[in-house]
Amino acid sequence: YGRATALVEAYLENMTWFFRPVIGEQIMEELMPAAYKKRQQTSETTDGSSSDNQEGYDMDPHDLALLLAIFSLGAVSDLTLNPTNDEGRIYYHCCIAALSLKPIFEYTSLAPVQTISIIANYDLFACRSSKIGGSYRMTSLACSLALQVRVIILWFIQSMISTDSTSAW
Repeated sequence: YGRATALVEAYLENMTWFFRPVIGEQIMEELMPAAYKKRQQTSETTDGSSSDNQEGYDMDPHDLALLLAIFSLGAVSDLTLNPTNDEGRIYYHCCIAALSLKPIFEYTSLAPVQTISIIANYDLFACRSSKIGGSYRMTSLACSLALQVRVIILWFIQSMISTDSTSAW
């Protein structure tokens, strides 16, 4: 839990100045407790062994993918590590695997949009210049999904509507 918190803090401090599809409250109040609920429900028995209470432990794969995406960019933005570190790459691949556990087009919600938006930036920040074309494709997919779930940004609509109708056309 300590390393996870450190990765989230690195992400919030070093990455969100550029792009913020997820706010800190969502990470710390929704995603982290959901992912680490099992740890909190583990109880020690008198003989020193632990017994797991798995009742209620059911995290959505897209929410897990979102948390792993945040961890991947957190590892990339950890200033004590090289941007091309293995920890970020492992979280990136785990994120892709978690995202594929549930079809994104059948069960479209905000979490896949946020996840794909974040991992689209992974190649840029991890200095993987040979993969930058994939970043553009991932961003395009995130935008398409956002339209599908009707995540339409108000400022975009307002910028299209002008008080002077002739200037819009």
